[in-house]
This record gives sequence, C-alpha cells and structure tokens, in this order.
Amino acid sequence: MQVVKLVSHISFLLLMLMFQPALAQAPAGLAKPNCSDHCGNISIPYPFGIGKYCYMAESYDVECDETSKPPRALLRSIKMELVNITLERGAVVKGPVISVDSSGRQEGVPVNLEGTPFTLFYNYFIAVGCNTRASLWTKNGSTEHTGCDSICSNGSSNSNMWLNGACSGKDCCQDMYLPPSLQVFNSTFELIEGKQGSDGRKLAFLADMNWFDSKMKSPQEINKLPSTVPMLLTWILNNNSLTYNKDTMDCNFWQINSTFDVMTPGCSCSKGYEGNPYLQCRGNFSHTKIYYPFFSYYSCC
Repeated sequence: MQVVKLVSHISFLLLMLMFQPALAQAPAGLAKPNCSDHCGNISIPYPFGIGKYCYMAESYDVECDETSKPPRALLRSIKMELVNITLERGAVVKGPVISVDSSGRQEGVPVNLEGTPFTLFYNYFIAVGCNTRASLWTKNGSTEHTGCDSICSNGSSNSNMWLNGACSGKDCCQDMYLPPSLQVFNSTFELIEGKQGSDGRKLAFLADMNWFDSKMKSPQEINKLPSTVPMLLTWILNNNSLTYNKDTMDCNFWQINSTFDVMTPGCSCSKGYEGNPYLQCRGNFSHTKIYYPFFSYYSCC
C-alpha cells in the first residue's frame, strides 16, 4: 500500500515538473517585445505598433498623442483617429459623414486608402435623404461601386424610415454589399422623382456594421450624428508578409487581384493556443487537466 502511494506521489511530482516551464511562461503578448501595447485605453496589437521597429510596415504606424485627455491614437499613414483595434475584427476609426445642405454646400472629406493594405469591406453604406439617389464612387468618379435610393416617406419626415433595425428605403437607405477591395469612399447625390424634403439635407457615410446595428435604434438618431462615425478598416496581407503555421494558426485566405491573401478578420490562434498570430501562437497550458492514474492512485488508499 505504501509503495503504491510513493510511486504515485513521485509520478505526480514528475508530471508537475514536466509542465512547470509552460506554467511559468509570461502571458503571450499582443505587441512586439519592448513595445507599448496600449495608447490610453486603446489596445495596439501587432501588426500595428507605436514607435520604430514596433509595427509591420509604415501603414501600421500608430502615433499616441498623450497630451490629449484621454490619449488619442492616430494612424499616421491615413491621418485617421483610432477608436479601437482587435485582431478578430479589424481597426475602427472615426470615418467622415459626407453631407450636402439645400444650397449644395458639401461637408466631409472623402476617404482614400490607396497605397495602404486597408479596405472598407465590412461596413454599411448608409444614405439619408428624400427622393435622393446616393452613389459611392472611386477617387476619380469613373466607377460607381454601389448606391441606393431613398424616397420620401408618406407621413412625417422620419415616420417610416426604420424597418427591422435597418433603413427601409424611405428617407433612409443602406447597402451592405461592398467589394472586398474597396479603398475609396466618396459619395454624390442626385434627385430622383418628385420633390425633395423641406430642408434638402442629404447624408452619406460608411458605418461599422456592429456599431450601427447596436447603436442606431431609430431614424432620428441618424439625423443627430456628429461629423464622424465609427468605420471599420480591415487589412490585406500578402502571403509573403505572414509566416503561416497550419498547426497553430487558423487563417482564411481570399482571392483578391488573382492572388490568395490573408484578410482580416481571418487569422487567429488555433484551439489550444494563444497569443498574436502575427507574432507567435503558443500552447495554452493554464487549464491543463491531470487524469488517471496519477490522482486516482494517490488518493485511492
């Protein structure tokens, strides 16, 4: 009986020693070693980075303005303010609301991401107006990517705008099918049939789908929007930019421009691994279970 206890106890200690190096490891980091992983409350995971040698490429260079309260994170390459970054979804920035008043005066600066790895794919195209067609164009105005028609509602100005949590096409319309490689956002408006509303105001913007679905609960809230809204940027990585390990990583590959590239959200650590897939995924032993015969022998008598 005592021999069984001694053998099982030794086995248990050997097992603990075997797992000790894994248990002693520091948590897998999201930023490169010796690089800041936050700007205020905003997480800055690699491939983004603050400071030289901390990002994958110039497009991911983040400036942290700590003179602001709270600190502001800016993407230098496109001069846009970050709201948050997650490797699962992408980078949310403050995107412009393009508006035109009754006199034809336009406000809001178009977005041009050409020359960067960022795309505008995972957003809604939202337009507000009365008997108005809103179109989303490329930089030179030669290609129309998408658009929608917003007709006047029969009741009060916003009475029938909302249908099942989305713009119904009455005083407000939306399009959720944007091309994966979309990098330019500019919008124009034209009158369709009938008369426009009394104020003649028209809006168009790209909105992060999650934000729009969770925050816009009524059409009135759209008309009260400030000059910017959360807009999601995803990024495309060429195969040569990422060392893919099929044993530790799960990545989705998209065929864009005749090549297969990695596009977020599309890369994560496999089950049983943790960390940043753009740096390293390693085994997660924090919840390791010890099975029979070790505990059973030790406690059997």
